[in-house]
Amino acid sequence: MREQMKEMVFEWLICILCASVLMIIHEMVKTAIYLLQKRRMHQKAAFSHSMWAVYRYIDPIGLILAVVSNVPFSKPFMFRVRDKKTNLVMGISGFCILVAVFAFCICSLHFDLFGLGSILQQDPNCLWAKGVVLAGQYMAILSFGMFVANLFPVSVFDMGLIVAGTSAKKYLQIIKRDVVIKMLLIVVLLLNLIAQAGYRLLDIL
Repeated sequence: MREQMKEMVFEWLICILCASVLMIIHEMVKTAIYLLQKRRMHQKAAFSHSMWAVYRYIDPIGLILAVVSNVPFSKPFMFRVRDKKTNLVMGISGFCILVAVFAFCICSLHFDLFGLGSILQQDPNCLWAKGVVLAGQYMAILSFGMFVANLFPVSVFDMGLIVAGTSAKKYLQIIKRDVVIKMLLIVVLLLNLIAQAGYRLLDIL
């Protein structure tokens, strides 16, 4: 019983660490694009915080959801972006970075890029090797979960940024329907549909 509890706590810690790293990567890329676009247009950024203040990207509720449903949410800097192109590029980049993380983790696990399989064959109880493999699995499933969640057109999600980058009228419509969209997302999370789809995809790959 004690060993099972230790394993569970170990998995939770790995999951929380992976979710935090994923949140930071996801939002830092979008923040960098925002700042580059502002610099290119010789405009001042609409917030005073440094993009390197990585703790600002970590959402406590997102960490809880990462453990419970394998669907984390990051905390974006609340920039005020009026340029359509910037919104569009930020939204697309958010999706692209999640796909890149997912693909890298799948390739690492499938092809055993770091030779962890042979290490675990020699020593099945090697804690650091088990932790790295587990981290790869969690990064894959969490990036998939975050990708699917961002397909919902919530105003601050990647899809919301893409809508803002294509049509101001449609963006206003999703803001008006924000509560309905979030309620639908909550239902999907409660039914655990995203995590189930993610694990089935991992089994196939």
